[in-house]
Amino acid sequence: MISEICGFRDVFLPEVAQLIQSHSQSHCLWRYCSVLKLVQDLELAESLGTATYPLSKVLSWSRGENPRLVQDGHLAGPFIELRIDARGIKSIERMSKIPANTGGEVPASSFVFAVEPVEKLSDAKIEFELGMCHLHVEPENISIWSTPAISQHKEFEVWEMGQYKRLNSISLNPNCCTGISFFLRDHCIIDIHPHSTRYPPTHVEKFKYMEAMFTSPAPDGVEWIYMPLTARDEITAIRARTQVTPDTPHNFTFYTKAGGKIAVGTPYKEGRTRHGNGQVLNLGRDEVYTLEKDSWRHINLIYSIPASGLMTLIRPDAEIVIDGNVDEQNTVIAITISPTITSLYPGAVSSSLLPKAFFSSAPLEGILNAHVFTVGWKKLCKGILIEYENGSKRALGQCRLGLDEVQSWHKPLSMHYVPEEYGRTVGDLINESRTSRSAQVAFDCESSHVTEDGSLEENYHELKGCLNFWFTYHEVELQFVD
Repeated sequence: MISEICGFRDVFLPEVAQLIQSHSQSHCLWRYCSVLKLVQDLELAESLGTATYPLSKVLSWSRGENPRLVQDGHLAGPFIELRIDARGIKSIERMSKIPANTGGEVPASSFVFAVEPVEKLSDAKIEFELGMCHLHVEPENISIWSTPAISQHKEFEVWEMGQYKRLNSISLNPNCCTGISFFLRDHCIIDIHPHSTRYPPTHVEKFKYMEAMFTSPAPDGVEWIYMPLTARDEITAIRARTQVTPDTPHNFTFYTKAGGKIAVGTPYKEGRTRHGNGQVLNLGRDEVYTLEKDSWRHINLIYSIPASGLMTLIRPDAEIVIDGNVDEQNTVIAITISPTITSLYPGAVSSSLLPKAFFSSAPLEGILNAHVFTVGWKKLCKGILIEYENGSKRALGQCRLGLDEVQSWHKPLSMHYVPEEYGRTVGDLINESRTSRSAQVAFDCESSHVTEDGSLEENYHELKGCLNFWFTYHEVELQFVD
């Protein structure tokens, strides 16, 4: 319709249509176009037959066509793939093998997939009418994935028993995935979003959707932790907390091919710690996942989000390390300085308490570009994205891409950091004023701000060592570590 108005050919090129839609995804026009497309499909499908078959008898089918049936069961593949969109099953295909899970691309968000052995769906029936189909199958016999290339790792055999029915897979291949955004509420991961140059960006829309879904009287909102990926930052192992509870929330350490470590989540000290009420908390142990030696593939993150919206599973499709020597190589990031801001703890500041703040850390040497994400008229720092001369990238705090204002510096020589207190109002019925701690952060590309006696000017810091960035939804504290 739009194409006809513009005087173009009958339909836009798919790339042009996708570009237009990416700038107006929530507009009601697309619902109208969807209804028109459905009417056209139904008109064209009036001549198609109506029939019901065992699913195992269908060789292939696409919406708007008649199904092709299996003539020789020995020649048909042993797997069935169902491609599903917003209108139901889009296509059916018998396959000789499951696609290799190479992470060659990030799957389009408009499709989900079911890939199952034929014998598992032997009792399933499928109705064809007006170019569409209706599948009759027991729920425990089918699982829905975000990608057709499901993992065949032996650790996931339990999923075939129906424990998780909706599964997502994100490849950590930096050739197709440029980064991952973790969305959290009350320190629990509620969704994960892959970034890719192959598809229009939708991370801002995803974040706003998460905020709308997880509204509550609590003063905090949805936290956004971004982890960039580059060829130099190829992930070779992941350390994950095994026991995730409100008191011991998600915490990951990603290990890169170049020997770097990336922290995502809320850290803790080894051993035991105490709650504010004096109860002893057993922090349990971590599990380290790593690929086999000389493995040609990349790690994939597998996770499940049920209808409640709270993530019930998140883990890599890699081997759990048993070799103690390997485990020593993948150690946690050493945290030698705890936060000093009281509100970053569940109670009074004490070395025996578990910090409730998120933690991120990055080296300050060899910086090519620095980007500071700011909010409000005071330009308070929300996060810092650092690009290095060697090609690596690190994100500190909340780098909310496309949402917050960004200030950038090329080859900075020094960093300016001033803690800043600000007031905010909480509560809907009874307004309550609270004071939070954040910071004003800037870099300087022209001067190192070193005085004649070798000291640094006030509030300026030399770009050496590491920068620790503690944060919650409202609070920020930076620490310079030599």
